[in-house]
Amino acid sequence: MSQEFDDADEQVLREEEAKFERALGRFVMTYADAEAELYRVLVRYAEVSDAVARATFSGMRAKGMMDTIRAIAHNTKLDPARLTDLEFVFAQLASINTTRDQVVHFSSTQLLIWSETTSRVLTNVERVRRYGGHFETQIGSKTLDAMTYDLQAICNHLNLHWGGLRSGPFKPWEENAGEPTTWCYKPTPTTKAMPKAKGTERKP
Repeated sequence: MSQEFDDADEQVLREEEAKFERALGRFVMTYADAEAELYRVLVRYAEVSDAVARATFSGMRAKGMMDTIRAIAHNTKLDPARLTDLEFVFAQLASINTTRDQVVHFSSTQLLIWSETTSRVLTNVERVRRYGGHFETQIGSKTLDAMTYDLQAICNHLNLHWGGLRSGPFKPWEENAGEPTTWCYKPTPTTKAMPKAKGTERKP
């Protein structure tokens, strides 16, 4: 799927593609950092040894770790200040995780629709299992940079749950003293169209 551009648009498109590829690399590496921090928080609140943690949690992805931390927090009556901070972080990480899956699996040029020179539409329309079940969402290098910035903040928040002081009142991470974290990434609404299967149109 493609769209025609003039020479000026083509240059902008090529520049954006280079920016997108660099931003994607930074995003993937920072996401891995966030998963590593999440694992450390899980081990800390589970209060298990390294050997037990490796045997129990090594295969978990972000969603599974967040769900397990929530269960531990519930059963151990975790400090409300810590739980509030975790839920604040988890909500943003879950949004990023959804987009991360879409980018990793559907940002190939064969599955790419350019809506304009500085953004693209990711879609799985070419290989969705069931007609009508595909998604479409817009993304660009600026979106990746915003998610990367948020992931860095998420890492800092999570670090205080396992590497911070373990006595005294819990204080969430703040980039600037007295200023709560504000997220840069705002999810783009995902739309689902309802295409008809080829050859299945009803005849009058």
